[in-house]
Amino acid sequence: MPEITVDLKLKILSTLAAKDSQSFSLEELTQIVFPAGTEGIVNRSELIVRQSKVLETLIFLADLNLIYLDSQTDRSSIKKSNVN
Repeated sequence: MPEITVDLKLKILSTLAAKDSQSFSLEELTQIVFPAGTEGIVNRSELIVRQSKVLETLIFLADLNLIYLDSQTDRSSIKKSNVN
């Protein structure tokens, strides 16, 4: 099972919070939190590892009720607070 780091949690939460009216697919979030950089295209096995880390983090954050993870569309968004 991939290790979920605090840094990864924060990157995902800040990405979702910055665009709170938008949802993101697993692929989109993976590209945002693990940018390809100068090395270019990532090999297939590394992409799978990165997506696994993102998915595990999304499930963790959804279990904490911080984000909404739509299992039918694989899209995630930040949960909006109803506090006034």
